[in-house]
Amino acid sequence: MRGVGLRRLAVLVAAVVGVASLGRPAGADSVPDLLPQSAPARAAIVVSAEDGRVLGARAPTALAYPASLAKMMTLYLLFEAVESGRLGLSDRLTVSRAAAAQPPTKLGLKAGAKLPVKTAIQAIASLSANDVAVAVADRLAGSEAAFAELMTATARELGMARTRFTNATGLPDPEMVTTARDLALLARALVRDHPGLYRLVGGKGFSLGGRWRQGHNGFLGRLPGSDGIKSGFTCAAGYTLAASAVRDGRRLIGVVLGNPTRQDRDRGMARLLDGGFRRLDGGGPTLAALADDPAVRVASLSNDWIAERCFGTDRAPEIEVDSAAWAVQVGVELTPEKALKTARAAERALRKRLGRGHPFALVWPGRAPVRYRALITNLEEAEAVPTCLDLREREDHTACLVLNPATLAASLEAAERFERLQAAAGDQ
Repeated sequence: MRGVGLRRLAVLVAAVVGVASLGRPAGADSVPDLLPQSAPARAAIVVSAEDGRVLGARAPTALAYPASLAKMMTLYLLFEAVESGRLGLSDRLTVSRAAAAQPPTKLGLKAGAKLPVKTAIQAIASLSANDVAVAVADRLAGSEAAFAELMTATARELGMARTRFTNATGLPDPEMVTTARDLALLARALVRDHPGLYRLVGGKGFSLGGRWRQGHNGFLGRLPGSDGIKSGFTCAAGYTLAASAVRDGRRLIGVVLGNPTRQDRDRGMARLLDGGFRRLDGGGPTLAALADDPAVRVASLSNDWIAERCFGTDRAPEIEVDSAAWAVQVGVELTPEKALKTARAAERALRKRLGRGHPFALVWPGRAPVRYRALITNLEEAEAVPTCLDLREREDHTACLVLNPATLAASLEAAERFERLQAAAGDQ
């Protein structure tokens, strides 16, 4: 679809076929939506990993942005390279300049650094490390552009009819699209084709250089039997998640896309998988039967309701803030734009030291007028404390505050509660 604006095309198609038909291919009408009507997910699907039966779905073939769920294909191709003997788990990948220049989330490796393939798998799966994903692309295909073509070709081989990859990370690109159905196919293939290596993607974190790196997938452990796979977020995509869970030896794969908050995403996935396990002994079409309806080429990709959370832009902040990490507060402002500007200025001043700090603006409810906190997030404790000490020594940053993981998590939850209340008040 190069040369054609996806949003404009979505409007044209909707006018022709009607909004009610979007994302409803042949066979989809026989599949129940296991999410409550109030659940905000734009698309969702839950399938049996054993036979690919679809147990529940919502808009399963509507186009959507994958965010970091694209890294499932990066992992799939890396697993293929390991199991074919092209790479060993102890082989080392070299970080190129292009890889080192990737935005967060990343390990912050410098160009020329090396890391084992096993560590690369863990870093991509649990930390969603963009620099490592590009290092994998460089090793397997010579460049990220060539690797993206390989990703798309492999997607077609797996039956992912509506997916197109343009990078190895899932970072924002309007040309990179997928569907809930296609991502379920990919997640199922990841587990089915590489069961031995799949066990590496279910950890809550990993050790690197003697330091523990906390993962970003907060859904792990939330539901009994959950054991992977990948979470993601961009403003255009919303909060996304592909998850696997096993009960009584039977595995389900779930995908939820387009959620406005992390809590909505995790709650929706829990309900989706619970409902899927209850229907596991019933019937249902296969993933293959949910063939793309030729009359419905493009569903709406507009997530304006999510983009508003990113302060009036559909540019993604590239990462989901890790509530299990540390952060520093470098200022308080009256607008989110000013708070983000303050955070970015502080992050630039400390970039050589931090490497992976992420500037972020967070609403601070409970005060009148409402204020916004300027944060540098996704830090280790050993980075956050000296960072604050350094900033306090500077005349322009005297009010630095360290936020430990518990404080940061509580602040994120309070901000999301406030935004939900504001949204509800606006709907009245």
